[in-house]
Amino acid sequence: MELVVGTAVAGLILSAGIGALGLVQDRSEAADGAVAEVLSAATVRATIVSVIEGARFEAPARSSQDFAFQGLEGTGTLLRSDEIFVPTTARTPVSGVGFVRLYVDLSDSTSVRGLVAAVQEDAFTPPTLVQLEPRVEFLEIRYLVDRTPPHVWQDGFPPGGMPDAVEIRLVPFAGEELPPLLALPIRVAIEAVR
Repeated sequence: MELVVGTAVAGLILSAGIGALGLVQDRSEAADGAVAEVLSAATVRATIVSVIEGARFEAPARSSQDFAFQGLEGTGTLLRSDEIFVPTTARTPVSGVGFVRLYVDLSDSTSVRGLVAAVQEDAFTPPTLVQLEPRVEFLEIRYLVDRTPPHVWQDGFPPGGMPDAVEIRLVPFAGEELPPLLALPIRVAIEAVR
């Protein structure tokens, strides 16, 4: 009788231990997923900040307006969403001073989707497309024209000058949610060579 009771108790303890082990493993996988999402969001945010902080009015030895800092307003134009084109000194997948175009790509014919950075070294090389965040449907960009009060933020910034700061908001698809680091506006002061 003692052997039967001992075996039953051991079975209960073993079963509870296996259940607890499964719960620990599930929680560990959930924690790993959360950490991966936070690290991914931090990388995207840092990439955007780096590109904007390294902004230049235009690339050295380039006089064409096509290679000057541009902030394009999506509302009322043929663009679906705001875009920004930045000659930058930030590290990019190409060498030297690069050009980065941040925009939203919703086309099914491309290999990237959502927030995309098109990076190129010069006008003669095709851009390298980097998918930053696939859940972004719309990009809202504003530019601080003057840091002294009253602060004047404006939509769109055509070639011919540099703003003092840039604010970028990422808007997700309906039903999607961005990580908190990307849901908050990204504001970057520009201290660039003009």
